[in-house]
Amino acid sequence: MSSDSVAVKEVNPRFLDDIGNEPKQMLAPISGYEREPLMSLKGAVKPLLNIVPELTAYMWVAMANSKHGSDGLTPDESAAIHLYTMEGSGQKNSLYYLLNCALREIDRRRLIPWFGYLKLLLTALFKLPSVKATVWRGVSADLSQEYAEGSFRTWWALSSCTNRIKVLGSPSYIGNAGVRTLFSIDCENGKSIRTHSYFKNEDEILLMPGTYLEVVSEINLAEGLHVVHLQEKEPPVQLLIPPFALGTDVSQNSSTLADADDITTSDKNTLENSSTQADLGFMPEVINREMNVREGATVIQSREEESIDSPRLVGLTTKESSLVNT
Repeated sequence: MSSDSVAVKEVNPRFLDDIGNEPKQMLAPISGYEREPLMSLKGAVKPLLNIVPELTAYMWVAMANSKHGSDGLTPDESAAIHLYTMEGSGQKNSLYYLLNCALREIDRRRLIPWFGYLKLLLTALFKLPSVKATVWRGVSADLSQEYAEGSFRTWWALSSCTNRIKVLGSPSYIGNAGVRTLFSIDCENGKSIRTHSYFKNEDEILLMPGTYLEVVSEINLAEGLHVVHLQEKEPPVQLLIPPFALGTDVSQNSSTLADADDITTSDKNTLENSSTQADLGFMPEVINREMNVREGATVIQSREEESIDSPRLVGLTTKESSLVNT
């Protein structure tokens, strides 16, 4: 094995999500979802059952692995993050992939079925402390022409990053040969989700939807290897409306969360009206020389995780399926 890479026991497919799919134009802010009631995970995903394949089974697994909330999150909030990190039967059938496609859509009405889940997921993420660190993300393509020095870009999807640059040098990711673009991102509001992730061996830092980035520099460090240095900036306008009024107490027992079936007809009419009005060779040694002139990254401390056996992901029996519908 090359000294420039590290062993990867589990491949995090979200590190491979194509940044090239980010829209080139500025989109309308992400809003409307914040007016939804905060529901249980079961209630929040009901509108998605016909959108995300095998969602019932994956929801069951996420709930089983998140019975004890941590970091101040309820079990439902922790399970919402856990569900996001799970890989479906193929990347394009995964919840994270379909959600990120919707977040990148010009037509904001495509997000409406996701509003309940977004409210729960973003409530969980906003409750986690923000991480200020240098994180990394890569893609097996040359995107350098799209990131001119001094320009600004917005990443509308949830963006999975790592604080371990050598992870991306594994053949499972961008490898150490061929055309590659490596993004070095000085983030201000990253979220460390390792405690709540399906992938317990990854120090994954999640960038929020609507992250606004300035291109500090772009250099070609080696044949085929482009490194783009980005800094997270405060956008001129709010691109992601928070799920709750910041500074308020959002602590809540999961037993008080509503299921979709518990919402009254009057509530549903209100939600429908609000929804339709929504603004719809890898060379770390070379890279390290470049990065030595900048501040070091914040190290995310590893945490001991409780081992929970995970049931199979698909093919639940009628009896098992009934457990998530009771």
